[in-house]
Amino acid sequence: MKKLLLILLVVGIYSYSFSQKAESLKAVVNKDSKANAGVLYSPPIGVQEYLTGPVLTSNETVRNQRYGTEIVIGKTKYDLQTNRTMQRRLFMLPNNNMIATWTFANSGTPFNDRGTGYNFFTSSNTTWAPYPVGTDINSMTRLESIRTGWPAVGITNNNASEIIISHDFTALILYKLTRATIGSGNWAQGNLSSLTVSWPRVATGGTNNNTVHVLGTLKPDGTVQNGIINPVLYSRSTNGGSSWDKVCITLPGEDATLFAKELADDYDIAARGNVVAVVMGGNYNTLVLFKSTDNGNNWSKKTVWAFPYAPINPDTQTWPDTIAAFDGAYSILIDDNNVVHLWGGVTRITSGTPPAWYYLPAQCGMIYWRDNMNTITGNLEACSNFCWPYNNFIDRNSNGKWDCLVGGWNKVAYNVGGTSMPTGSIDANGNLYVIFQHMSDADKSTFHIYTADTVPYRHLFGIMSTDNGVSWSDAVEVTPFDEGREYVFASSVSKITDDSLRLTYMEDDLPGNSLNPSDGTNPHPSGYDNDIVYLAVPLADFFIMVSNPEKNNSANNNFSLFPNPSREFTNLTFNLAKAGTANISVLNIMGEKVAAYKVDGVSGKNNKQLNTGNLAAGIYMVRIETEGKIFTEKLIKN
Repeated sequence: MKKLLLILLVVGIYSYSFSQKAESLKAVVNKDSKANAGVLYSPPIGVQEYLTGPVLTSNETVRNQRYGTEIVIGKTKYDLQTNRTMQRRLFMLPNNNMIATWTFANSGTPFNDRGTGYNFFTSSNTTWAPYPVGTDINSMTRLESIRTGWPAVGITNNNASEIIISHDFTALILYKLTRATIGSGNWAQGNLSSLTVSWPRVATGGTNNNTVHVLGTLKPDGTVQNGIINPVLYSRSTNGGSSWDKVCITLPGEDATLFAKELADDYDIAARGNVVAVVMGGNYNTLVLFKSTDNGNNWSKKTVWAFPYAPINPDTQTWPDTIAAFDGAYSILIDDNNVVHLWGGVTRITSGTPPAWYYLPAQCGMIYWRDNMNTITGNLEACSNFCWPYNNFIDRNSNGKWDCLVGGWNKVAYNVGGTSMPTGSIDANGNLYVIFQHMSDADKSTFHIYTADTVPYRHLFGIMSTDNGVSWSDAVEVTPFDEGREYVFASSVSKITDDSLRLTYMEDDLPGNSLNPSDGTNPHPSGYDNDIVYLAVPLADFFIMVSNPEKNNSANNNFSLFPNPSREFTNLTFNLAKAGTANISVLNIMGEKVAAYKVDGVSGKNNKQLNTGNLAAGIYMVRIETEGKIFTEKLIKN
């Protein structure tokens, strides 16, 4: 597998600068200014729905690529799946059946048929069944009888039933779908008139998974509750959504001392049994984690990162400088020890003339944090919590520059930084994975229908950690190496139960989406077909990149395996600068140690025969720890 190189994007420097890390970490200039790197944010984003453009079509169904087969499980002409945080929209059940949802429309502006797109995978016959049952993906319709958006799924009734909550953006209330048997039967539907919020998130927990936790924000009209403009509000049902005992409340400590104004989609929620976690904030707000251990009755509050100024309402206030900040796109999950894990994108923000403010889409970085860590203090870009380094970009063509800085890349805004919209997962051994979208390093005007623009596509990449987030692997590009297509809005299964990480995403052959930005410069037409794609990525492909480039360059150590593939044995050869101990381990694709050896090595060349005859056929990682370094190599057992 080709190793992905990184490019470091330096802010505020006007000449090229180069650093030596791994094979070639080269810096690319970006002038830190609104004119060069800023996109004007015109709130509220969610209202910007009605644009015009020609109706175009695409008809791809299945595409093979290096990690398996992309399976197109749906279509949509409504291509803004979130403003920032991408909620969970792919669920795997204990019987290995799967549910996938998305915001669907089969018509262009004003998307009158918008609603929930739905597909169900049956593991017994390994097929996806689009809604309505018996149709193909080109004949799908929404689930609801009215126009809705932002479907959020919950599994209830001891994993037997399902609930989908979306927003009715006309009435500015939530809308509910329920079905007694997952994957079959009719849907009951109706308004949740007391839940007067939009952009919902859902998590289920409690006894038999019958507690439904809902987040949403108040309508974007300046409404104030508990001293906050457009606050994030929490609601709860303990009987599967039949009735609600907590309705649109602020969480304890969510008040004007923390926020002046909150934003749509700057939040996420997760639940496991009686443990519930909510994260909210970012951009010009402090980022806070609220956690309940009694199914939402009582809550604790912990600051993840403190915005360096008093609570800001950008409609009327400014802050004095350009700062690094969380970009509002998060993913959280709760592990088997009830520890909350969080990933968040990073950008830089600056004030404009109120009510305008700017974020810089060519700034990037991604932070990992868990709730047994300390609050991040000081300058965010200087913190040690980055799982993807601040302003590091992938130099895919190894030419020492980030090509998509040329031209109109700021016309394809997703309201987030260049490395963002994470979706995190954890496997049975506690290994962590995160998929994220990243602007592709290429000048692709030849692929774009607006040839006067040089607009970057976004692709999906993944990294993993085998040590609880202390260190992170190199990036694996999980989507096809196809510069003429864009892959965005990924949602992965949170708990991995086998040897693959499963995800869905939206894909088409134009960069950006038709709804952002709304200032007349957007090159993407409305009414364009987008594919909703399912993909299973083998965990083995992450383990190949399990160490960072400095540690994983086995050529520096003359680390080799022969024969490879092997049947009964393989010979491991490696060099040591001086005599010392080498600890050798063989890991399966789940990260489990299946063999271990200790070698008292000599200075120079060393050999060790590894027995593979008792190993099952498959892919393994051979790992050497010696001289304070780690080297890994893939081993195939036939």
